[in-house]
Amino acid sequence: MHHATNVVKKLHELDGASPSRHSSPGNIHYAVIPDYLNSVASVSEVPRGADPWKVYTVDLIDVGTVMKERKQGWNQQYAAAARIFNDDLSGQALRATIHMQYKQMFVTSPGTKRGVLASGREFLQLMHCGVVRGKPRMFTYVIMEDRMTFTETGRAMKDVLSKHALLSNAAREVRYSGEFHVQPLGGTGGEHRLVIDNNSGTYAPEKADLPLLKELLLHNFPGLNVEVYDREDPALKAYTKEVKALQEAPASPQGIA
Repeated sequence: MHHATNVVKKLHELDGASPSRHSSPGNIHYAVIPDYLNSVASVSEVPRGADPWKVYTVDLIDVGTVMKERKQGWNQQYAAAARIFNDDLSGQALRATIHMQYKQMFVTSPGTKRGVLASGREFLQLMHCGVVRGKPRMFTYVIMEDRMTFTETGRAMKDVLSKHALLSNAAREVRYSGEFHVQPLGGTGGEHRLVIDNNSGTYAPEKADLPLLKELLLHNFPGLNVEVYDREDPALKAYTKEVKALQEAPASPQGIA
């Protein structure tokens, strides 16, 4: 098992809803925080009774072994990231706000769900194969030294300066980040495929590291059907356009998370 750094250990002490630290291949611990929108101050203008958004945090083992020294620092060419990570008073204030939001987001609540994943299929089923409130969704994710944290992407997060910075607790570097969605493959077996990319303005992960991302996911979630794409890939853009079109369609009565 990959040993967490002291910094990550401190974050786990902070994260009351973090999963167990005793994962192994086919025995991956997770935690699901039930109500993201109402726990983060920057989206506090969401109307009462709004649908809750979940935050998922899932153990990952052997991150350092698979990805070696590869890390993604914050993108100095991205204005929103510069506002957060600059060392001026404004940047310090923004990081302090994100730290408070992160702490609030991970406050343990009676609704926090914990469990263990044994396969890639179970990983996809954890998020209802990407269907939320009856519609397929995009998800925003970050990978840290020993875990993957993700939540639904959408308009309700428009007031968050950087979704990836929030999910990383304003870390100056991450292992990887981007977005993903889940595609049904058809047939009678109910098979699905994870489509994951490096679409993060905050960290702008290297395209060359996408194979390592795939290797890491397959190592942790046996049998996972996964495809990796660069954010500029035309096929990914077509997939994303299709997901957004389906989001505008009438909701399905099945698969509501």
